[in-house]
Amino acid sequence: MKGEISSLVNGEGGFTTTLVVFPSLELEHKQHEHVDFLSQVRASYSVLEHLDASGISDDIQLVNFHPNARHSAYEVGELKPYDFVTRSPYPTMHLLRTKDLLIASKMYGSDTERIPLANLKKLDRLGLDECKRLW
Repeated sequence: MKGEISSLVNGEGGFTTTLVVFPSLELEHKQHEHVDFLSQVRASYSVLEHLDASGISDDIQLVNFHPNARHSAYEVGELKPYDFVTRSPYPTMHLLRTKDLLIASKMYGSDTERIPLANLKKLDRLGLDECKRLW
Protein backbone atom coordinates (compact mmCIF):
# COMPACT_ATOMS: atom_id res chain seq x y z
CA MET A 1 0.00 0.00 0.00
CA LYS A 2 2.96 2.33 0.62
CA GLY A 3 3.75 2.18 -3.11
CA GLU A 4 0.18 3.15 -4.01
CA ILE A 5 0.31 6.09 -1.62
CA SER A 6 3.66 7.26 -2.99
CA SER A 7 2.43 7.04 -6.60
CA LEU A 8 -0.70 8.95 -5.71
CA VAL A 9 1.13 11.74 -3.88
CA ASN A 10 3.70 12.09 -6.65
CA GLY A 11 1.10 12.05 -9.41
CA GLU A 12 2.66 9.03 -11.11
CA GLY A 13 0.51 7.54 -13.85
CA GLY A 14 -1.84 10.51 -13.80
CA PHE A 15 -4.01 9.00 -11.05
CA THR A 16 -5.73 11.32 -8.61
CA THR A 17 -7.46 8.64 -6.55
CA THR A 18 -7.09 4.96 -5.85
CA LEU A 19 -9.15 2.20 -4.28
CA VAL A 20 -7.47 -0.43 -2.18
CA VAL A 21 -9.83 -3.42 -2.10
CA PHE A 22 -9.44 -6.34 0.27
CA PRO A 23 -11.53 -9.10 -1.39
CA SER A 24 -9.99 -11.93 0.62
CA LEU A 25 -10.52 -10.29 3.99
CA GLU A 26 -12.78 -12.75 5.76
CA LEU A 27 -15.89 -11.13 7.16
CA GLU A 28 -16.97 -11.90 10.68
CA HIS A 29 -20.18 -13.76 11.43
CA LYS A 30 -23.27 -11.60 10.84
CA GLN A 31 -23.88 -11.03 14.55
CA HIS A 32 -20.46 -9.36 14.74
CA GLU A 33 -20.80 -7.22 11.61
CA HIS A 34 -20.41 -3.97 13.57
CA VAL A 35 -17.16 -5.21 15.15
CA ASP A 36 -15.89 -6.22 11.69
CA PHE A 37 -16.27 -2.69 10.29
CA LEU A 38 -14.62 -1.21 13.37
CA SER A 39 -11.66 -3.53 12.74
CA GLN A 40 -11.23 -1.93 9.32
CA VAL A 41 -11.55 1.54 10.81
CA ARG A 42 -8.82 0.67 13.31
CA ALA A 43 -6.64 -0.70 10.47
CA SER A 44 -7.06 2.58 8.61
CA TYR A 45 -5.49 4.33 11.60
CA SER A 46 -2.24 2.53 10.69
CA VAL A 47 -2.45 4.05 7.22
CA LEU A 48 -3.12 7.48 8.70
CA GLU A 49 -0.14 7.04 11.05
CA HIS A 50 2.04 6.18 8.03
CA LEU A 51 0.82 9.31 6.23
CA ASP A 52 1.61 11.41 9.29
CA ALA A 53 5.04 9.84 9.84
CA SER A 54 5.85 10.40 6.15
CA GLY A 55 4.83 14.05 6.38
CA ILE A 56 2.06 13.64 3.80
CA SER A 57 -1.04 13.52 6.00
CA ASP A 58 -2.25 16.80 4.49
CA ASP A 59 -1.82 15.42 0.95
CA ILE A 60 -4.09 12.35 1.16
CA GLN A 61 -7.59 11.77 2.45
CA LEU A 62 -8.83 8.30 3.34
CA VAL A 63 -12.42 7.08 3.25
CA ASN A 64 -13.47 3.60 4.41
CA PHE A 65 -16.15 1.53 2.69
CA HIS A 66 -17.26 -1.88 3.93
CA PRO A 67 -20.08 -4.40 3.40
CA ASN A 68 -21.17 -3.89 7.02
CA ALA A 69 -20.47 -0.17 7.37
CA ARG A 70 -22.60 2.18 9.37
CA HIS A 71 -22.78 5.90 8.64
CA SER A 72 -21.54 6.47 12.16
CA ALA A 73 -18.81 3.93 12.95
CA TYR A 74 -19.99 3.82 16.55
CA GLU A 75 -23.71 3.42 15.93
CA VAL A 76 -25.35 0.17 16.95
CA GLY A 77 -28.90 -1.03 16.64
CA GLU A 78 -31.26 -1.11 13.72
CA LEU A 79 -29.87 -0.52 10.24
CA LYS A 80 -30.89 2.80 8.65
CA PRO A 81 -31.08 3.74 4.95
CA TYR A 82 -28.23 6.24 5.29
CA ASP A 83 -25.93 3.44 6.47
CA PHE A 84 -25.63 2.37 2.82
CA VAL A 85 -23.67 5.52 1.93
CA THR A 86 -20.42 3.89 3.10
CA ARG A 87 -21.11 0.33 1.97
CA SER A 88 -19.20 -1.60 -0.67
CA PRO A 89 -19.13 -5.26 -1.75
CA TYR A 90 -15.66 -5.70 -0.19
CA PRO A 91 -13.71 -3.87 2.50
CA THR A 92 -12.20 -0.90 0.65
CA MET A 93 -10.05 2.11 1.45
CA HIS A 94 -10.45 5.04 -0.92
CA LEU A 95 -7.36 7.27 -1.07
CA LEU A 96 -7.79 10.73 -2.61
CA ARG A 97 -5.33 13.54 -3.21
CA THR A 98 -6.39 16.54 -1.15
CA LYS A 99 -5.28 19.05 -3.78
CA ASP A 100 -7.60 17.44 -6.35
CA LEU A 101 -10.53 17.68 -3.95
CA LEU A 102 -9.75 21.37 -3.46
CA ILE A 103 -9.62 21.90 -7.24
CA ALA A 104 -13.00 20.16 -7.64
CA SER A 105 -14.46 22.30 -4.85
CA LYS A 106 -13.30 25.46 -6.60
CA MET A 107 -14.64 24.26 -9.96
CA TYR A 108 -18.08 23.39 -8.63
CA GLY A 109 -18.33 26.03 -5.95
CA SER A 110 -20.24 25.59 -2.73
CA ASP A 111 -22.48 22.94 -4.33
CA THR A 112 -19.90 20.30 -3.41
CA GLU A 113 -20.66 20.86 0.26
CA ARG A 114 -24.24 19.75 -0.32
CA ILE A 115 -23.38 16.45 -2.04
CA PRO A 116 -23.01 14.29 1.11
CA LEU A 117 -26.26 15.59 2.58
CA ALA A 118 -28.07 15.06 -0.73
CA ASN A 119 -26.81 11.47 -0.82
CA LEU A 120 -28.08 10.81 2.70
CA LYS A 121 -31.47 12.35 1.91
CA LYS A 122 -31.81 10.26 -1.25
CA LEU A 123 -31.14 7.04 0.65
CA ASP A 124 -33.66 8.10 3.29
CA ARG A 125 -36.28 8.72 0.56
CA LEU A 126 -35.57 5.27 -0.93
CA GLY A 127 -36.15 3.65 2.45
CA LEU A 128 -34.48 0.70 4.10
CA ASP A 129 -36.26 -2.02 2.13
CA GLU A 130 -35.29 -0.49 -1.22
CA CYS A 131 -31.68 0.06 -0.10
CA LYS A 132 -31.47 -3.59 0.92
CA ARG A 133 -33.02 -4.69 -2.38
CA LEU A 134 -30.57 -2.62 -4.41
CA TRP A 135 -27.65 -3.77 -2.29
